Amino acid sequence: MKRRSQISPSPDREHVAEVRDLVSLGDYLAPEMHRTGGIDEAASAVREWADDDVAMIEEAETIAWNQHRDYSAEILHRARLLATVAH
Repeated sequence: MKRRSQISPSPDREHVAEVRDLVSLGDYLAPEMHRTGGIDEAASAVREWADDDVAMIEEAETIAWNQHRDYSAEILHRARLLATVAH
């Protein structure tokens, strides 16, 4: 029997963790919204972290809006728009 530490996470669990981390990144970058050009820098950082994965960014944006994390959601929204244009 494998111990819990030996069990590799499933792809679904990894995806959920990545989306959760993306929302947290948006929260972390939220103070940048108060700086001139800060939202664009924050959105660029999110895009880079997510490798322009539009679907994952959109999922994180939806979670942020649903949880009333407005600054994070705004950053994620901008990142999604920029990632969409990049493709």
